[in-house]
Amino acid sequence: MTHSTLLMTDVDSANLARGHIRDSAGEAVLSAIYPYNRPHAASSTLHSNLNDMLRWAAANLRKGELDGHRIVSIAAVDRMWAMAYDRTTEFAERARRAGRPMRYSQSGKASAGGHLCWMAWTW
Repeated sequence: MTHSTLLMTDVDSANLARGHIRDSAGEAVLSAIYPYNRPHAASSTLHSNLNDMLRWAAANLRKGELDGHRIVSIAAVDRMWAMAYDRTTEFAERARRAGRPMRYSQSGKASAGGHLCWMAWTW
């Protein structure tokens, strides 16, 4: 990943995608606030480009191999993909209270739907 960083000082601000908010007339406008929080950099402030992110996804899908080379050990891949904490029951209860059905996997176990679903449920 040659165009990725966790340091805001390394980012060309002209290349940043910025968030939008609604103004008093309901129109979408650029937010004056850029949500950068250095203490949370490892979990939420990766600045990257599409090519780097696609290569990272490819390495994950190939279990740590990229361009014919192992760049992440099998042990590290196993740890990255291991469930750290199963919140399926908690999400199912939130969905029930909100009147939204939980999706179920082929095994019949409730599915939290991955990272994007987790973000949607953190209200």
